[in-house]
Amino acid sequence: MSLTLDFRQKAALLWHTQRIKRLVREIRELGPQALVSVVEIQCDDPV
Repeated sequence: MSLTLDFRQKAALLWHTQRIKRLVREIRELGPQALVSVVEIQCDDPV
């Protein structure tokens, strides 16, 4: 895997993680100082 592709994938993962954190804060009406943790899990659902 090239260094550029690896960097691009890590940047995309970070972007999605921050997006999910923003959504959680918005839905739960939390302030920007609230600590939100995001964990990646594997889904075994074939659908």
